[in-house]
Amino acid sequence: MSSTQTPEQNAWVRRVLGVGPAESRGAATPPAAGNGALYVKSRAAWLATRAKVESEIAKLHGALSSAYQGHGAAETLETAFQTRVAAMLSVLDHSLAGKLDEVNKATDAAQRAQLVQEARQIMQRYEAYVASEPLIAKLDANPFVPVAVEKTLTATLSALSKAVR
Repeated sequence: MSSTQTPEQNAWVRRVLGVGPAESRGAATPPAAGNGALYVKSRAAWLATRAKVESEIAKLHGALSSAYQGHGAAETLETAFQTRVAAMLSVLDHSLAGKLDEVNKATDAAQRAQLVQEARQIMQRYEAYVASEPLIAKLDANPFVPVAVEKTLTATLSALSKAVR
């Protein structure tokens, strides 16, 4: 086990993606056509992560709304929050899930390999965004309610990057 992953993270990778961390360090070859279970699980993992992030944001939104209920600036705060969060979620969209679905359905090995590369590019784009978007860390550091948006996104994207090859 690498010193950068916790036993909990490794268990999650095994449970959700169906591969152990040691298994994902092998040669970067896509699974044979028809062996799409990994891509189905990876797609489900991304969709579950998106849902978790949306849930965390909703929890923060509820706490923020409660704290400022009846305040003169409540509507302005609501609009600002929704606008910023919507912009973030539009970048961390469902395109990865769609691409992994395409990978799973591809029957031609060359086409599958190309689609896997496209999925990896989407993941890299997401990882770069998570690393550079200050709003994500600010959501996690809010004084209203504990949330773990960055950790959730980072853990999933890291696991997917190792699994989807």
